[in-house]
Amino acid sequence: MKNQSQKLKTVSDVIKALNGPSEMGRIFNVGPSAVCNWRTLDRFPERLHMKIFAELTRRNLTVSPELVGLHEPLSVPLEAA
Repeated sequence: MKNQSQKLKTVSDVIKALNGPSEMGRIFNVGPSAVCNWRTLDRFPERLHMKIFAELTRRNLTVSPELVGLHEPLSVPLEAA
């Protein structure tokens, strides 16, 4: 099990942190083979980026932003708020 203060840096790290392909597949309503394909492709489908980020955050885990489609810090200009 990963130390919760350590950032998950790879697709494999995320899959392991979510207890493997079967459990991750259950969480995101896909088959374990789909999760294994993500590991092979070394990326998650865009449609799941925010769901994966939310699940990891719920578990107090930190992920490299690039793995979940966040390439820049999210911020809202004050004028738009």
